[in-house]
Amino acid sequence: MLIIYIGRDQGVEVCGFMDRRDGHDRRQRHIWAGFYGFFFGRRRSPRRFHDNCCVVVDYVNPLVLAAAFIPIVLCILDSLLTLWIISCGGHEINPFMNFFIGENVATFFGIKYLFTAVGVFLLLIYRHTNLFGRLKAQHILYGICAVYFMLICYEIYLIGYL
Repeated sequence: MLIIYIGRDQGVEVCGFMDRRDGHDRRQRHIWAGFYGFFFGRRRSPRRFHDNCCVVVDYVNPLVLAAAFIPIVLCILDSLLTLWIISCGGHEINPFMNFFIGENVATFFGIKYLFTAVGVFLLLIYRHTNLFGRLKAQHILYGICAVYFMLICYEIYLIGYL
């Protein structure tokens, strides 16, 4: 038999045990949990099977961490190679980045780095989250590494061609 007593300020008492929940679900703070867990965490996988929508775990696999670091380095290399190609007579195809190259080179570097770093950081935090059906965010991170590597190879080819 289940006996429930509802008090005014005490919460709900079920079978002699007090339910002290205040209605605030700590699992809703994804960004803070990811940031805290990145530096101080221990959780390696989602706790529950149905937690596939927005899963933030503490432990970062070294392979995934490397996959997050590689696009940052390749972004900087891409910026340098882009400026080299432009100095040899080429032009930037992306109109958004072309605007920032025309404004200031430091702004171009900053915007390009900022967009890449924020995107990689979000993919790193939500690496266990399923996106587009069954594709996990960490697999998108691996794909970004491959695409950036192909871009760098193409830019080196262009420099040899110019």
